[in-house]
Amino acid sequence: MSRKKWQPKNVVEALWLIQLLSWLFSLGIIHYPIDHSRIGLSIFYTISTVSAHFILLIHTILMVLNKPGYDSRAKKVLERTSRIDNILEELNVPLDYRSIYIKSLQIITLWIIIFLTTNMTNLFWLHDEVDLLENIITICVLLHTLHGNAVVAVQVCIWIELMECRFKKVNQILLNILDTRKNGHHEWPEVPMIMTEINNPRRFPSISQNHAIDTMRITKQIHLELCCICNEISRIFGIQIATGLASSFIIVTGLTFTLYIIMVNSSKDYSDKISAAVIIILWLMGNYLKIFHINKISAKTVTEWKKTGEIIHELEIACKDNEYRDDIRQFSLQILQNPLSFNACGLVTLGYSLVHGFVGSVTTYVIILVQMYNTPE
Repeated sequence: MSRKKWQPKNVVEALWLIQLLSWLFSLGIIHYPIDHSRIGLSIFYTISTVSAHFILLIHTILMVLNKPGYDSRAKKVLERTSRIDNILEELNVPLDYRSIYIKSLQIITLWIIIFLTTNMTNLFWLHDEVDLLENIITICVLLHTLHGNAVVAVQVCIWIELMECRFKKVNQILLNILDTRKNGHHEWPEVPMIMTEINNPRRFPSISQNHAIDTMRITKQIHLELCCICNEISRIFGIQIATGLASSFIIVTGLTFTLYIIMVNSSKDYSDKISAAVIIILWLMGNYLKIFHINKISAKTVTEWKKTGEIIHELEIACKDNEYRDDIRQFSLQILQNPLSFNACGLVTLGYSLVHGFVGSVTTYVIILVQMYNTPE
């Protein structure tokens, strides 16, 4: 049996896609059915969308205003990490810059794909109703803050992932020391002039040639410096991360509820539902991908930091020298006193728990909106 094709019965139904776009940007009262005004729901949705746009606008303004301060603080962080990278290279555990470059290309490529996909789908949605030039200008203006927020997320992910790589190198050094203590066959590299790469000598002790104890002490100082740099990264990007999470939460909640409205509207044509749903799902996927990736990278970095403590405990068991055990205890105490976490202005801690909370909160608010939508006023 062939499906009866939906036909608009009046001009209001003929322009329902335009009206839906207006509702998305809270430019009017939501009517569903056509003759019934959802004033309470409209007010709630308007407050939510205006809040999202306001947060995104504030986020963009803060990025512009903080640009000089951000550049100076970021430059200092890069100088500190460069000194650490030089030490790691002297210890024969250099970073693989080629793989880092390829990883950055992959992230940038993913961002470009999302950027083009979201913009092209919005152009396709309105290509019959709005002039092309006007459509392009509108999309560039309205979506600029969203794409700018995604750029910040890309920067944060790359910086945190590089810290994870450095923690892995630190753990590799400690595992080499552990292997030396257990088997006694590891040859340490010659590092006679390691301090020539350090601009702040008081932060890093010198290392003697083929001396595992001094190498472990250097590693302890590197580990502490990496923790301090991670905290500085949280301070640099704290406001941007907080506003990005807030705007993503409001956008995801609003789009999920909009998707529900489209799907339950039995009077609309099936093909129109599918086209609208595809656009909304693409936006949802982009926001969820951003939230998940930044929290996954943060959780993996913290896990690598915790792994250092496990290796230290194995070293203490394998070592019988009292002086060496004292250094190991100091290292262990240092880890306990300097816990690592990435946060957004101290409001939330990044990690898998935040992803669970994000999804749970979105689900809760969507259910509340659905109940308000289905309740007669």
